[in-house]
Amino acid sequence: MKKVGFTLIELIITVSIIALITGVFLANYYGGESQSQLLNATSALMRDLRLAQTKGAANVSYGSDVPGSWGISLTTASSSYVLFADLNNNHIYNGATESITLKGGKTISLPEGVVISSIKLEGASSSYNKVYITFYYDNGVLKTYLNNNNLQFMLPVEVTLEDANTGATKTVTINAVGLISSNL
Repeated sequence: MKKVGFTLIELIITVSIIALITGVFLANYYGGESQSQLLNATSALMRDLRLAQTKGAANVSYGSDVPGSWGISLTTASSSYVLFADLNNNHIYNGATESITLKGGKTISLPEGVVISSIKLEGASSSYNKVYITFYYDNGVLKTYLNNNNLQFMLPVEVTLEDANTGATKTVTINAVGLISSNL
């Protein structure tokens, strides 16, 4: 009589292989989710910079006002940034007078665990706490204004986003002529 079936050793080896493959898959899945959030945050920041650029080029109204420019306000160690209309045309976000509750302006939250880790000039080692990037239309030309509390930058600004869980970073660079790029 011939016996058909699996031995105990064969079953243990098969179950062990399945458990190992499942463990590797789950570890990669959860690590990939964190990286995906960082990539999404970087893409969203670039998209919102381009939105501000487009609104500045088109002189899009803000409620009933036509602002001098549209911009993004970024702060180091923050998990959000502000898209704003520069109503008084000083290239700085003034929260009291340029409230984000009107049509067009908004606070954008980064995904959980993603923060703005540094803001610096390209190639520089020192970092800034805050930067304002505004786009405006002047004599038929779209212009970009990069500044930190009235100090205008001529060098490109690098904004680094960091995943606090993994330490992974992505950088978005904006130069004085409005080119927006990243290391996606």
